[in-house]
Amino acid sequence: MLLASTFINNLISFFTIILSSSNCFSEISKILIKFIEYYQSKGGGSEIFFVDCNFKPTCSEYAILCLQKYSLFSALKLILVRLRKCNKRDFTEICNDDLK
Repeated sequence: MLLASTFINNLISFFTIILSSSNCFSEISKILIKFIEYYQSKGGGSEIFFVDCNFKPTCSEYAILCLQKYSLFSALKLILVRLRKCNKRDFTEICNDDLK
């Protein structure tokens, strides 16, 4: 129990330091983009989740575009809305869902 409490306190301290930084959101966006690029390099959804993408651009490409164009919170909102649509597996054709 003490170990979990220490871990949580350290985690809170870590995020407090990161979020107090002036460029923290752009840095977090860069980290998220690197993570998404790593996910893409491993094959993305078709290799990891065994599903084909229903959208063009793919959800991971869309996420990168959002993170590059919008603030972190706006981008995350758009990404989550897109991912909710992505779970519909009955699509028979690819939908065009460009970033506005």
